Amino acid sequence: MSKGYTQARLCEEIKRNLSQIIEFEARDPLIKTALPTIMAVKLSSDARYAKVYIALDCPETDKEAVMKAFRHNQGFFRSALAHRMSLRYIPELSFILDETLEWAMRLEHLLRVDDSETATN
Repeated sequence: MSKGYTQARLCEEIKRNLSQIIEFEARDPLIKTALPTIMAVKLSSDARYAKVYIALDCPETDKEAVMKAFRHNQGFFRSALAHRMSLRYIPELSFILDETLEWAMRLEHLLRVDDSETATN
């Protein structure tokens, strides 16, 4: 890693820059309409590979198509990231669907339902 970045700081900077690229520069209508949010970026130990975890605000049926669009455009995202960051190596990006929020909301709903059933008994 160059310029004294710690790995955590580099992850946050990649996350911030990719968020801006997705919001302002991405032209794929599937990506734009899905309202993606980058939840986390995990770098390999040598910072050559990055896993980008994305949450999508779209119907379940569209998520696979949106993730396919992200995979198709990963070269664009990597080159746009290279223009914004001065690193010796821009990491290879792999986009992964992050369903953590959905699982948390489902769990919260189940707990509420269980609490209301317990209160009525």
